[in-house]
Amino acid sequence: MKPQRQKRNILTPGKTIPKSAEPTIKIVIEELNTPDNQQEISILDINDSGMGITCMAPLKVGQHLLFNNLEEDWELPEKGVVMWTFKENYKFRAGIKFV
Repeated sequence: MKPQRQKRNILTPGKTIPKSAEPTIKIVIEELNTPDNQQEISILDINDSGMGITCMAPLKVGQHLLFNNLEEDWELPEKGVVMWTFKENYKFRAGIKFV
């Protein structure tokens, strides 16, 4: 029998992730029923209520997101909502609240 890997809790309150180790996950924008409703985001910081992210395409305040967590050793909620967003250089930053 294969030993089970222990899940790594990335929801450590106040956790800031070093730039060199920013995890990348895919999200699905729930309201958009188009082929381009998916994009990758990089997680900058995370706590038990939400996370700060960067992405290449803009998000809108109030958009509902589904997280496609391909990292099987992560514990991450399935859904979130965009609370704030702004453009920073060539990327977009956003605050996501877990729901």
